Amino acid sequence: MRVRELRLQRGWSQEQLAGLVDVSVRTIQRIEQGFKPCLETSKALASVLEVDIATFTTDTTHVQETSTTKQTDEEAVARLYVKGVKEFYGHLVIYLCFAVIYGYLTIFHGMGDTSIILFGLSFWGFGLLIQGLVAFEKISLMGLGSRWEEQAIAKKLGRKL
Repeated sequence: MRVRELRLQRGWSQEQLAGLVDVSVRTIQRIEQGFKPCLETSKALASVLEVDIATFTTDTTHVQETSTTKQTDEEAVARLYVKGVKEFYGHLVIYLCFAVIYGYLTIFHGMGDTSIILFGLSFWGFGLLIQGLVAFEKISLMGLGSRWEEQAIAKKLGRKL
């Protein structure tokens, strides 16, 4: 039996069931749409709905692609994009800090060889430029762009996004 059917048989709203199980309403909505609950939530549902825990732990139904699943997949791809951009900005800040510190030490204190520092910062800056272009999806290195990330995620999940 499905959670929605059991809930409706008792005349409970999603909010009431969520309160009894001590989970969010969103969790109840996801479970009713076919997402498999974790073991702890399954135990709580079984107890509250007075059914066997196997009702929630065995996969007897095929989960259909829903708009929520699609939205979740789109959110995952967006999160990967934002993560890449965030990493780029973090590296950019570190690069700028080092450039300022090395510049200050070289110009005002005569420490270090200017040509070596400029050489190092140039290559580091080039690498940072490439990372930025990849992060903002302007280029794809060796096919390792967002499409590759989607395929890798799908392979890890064992299902298509």
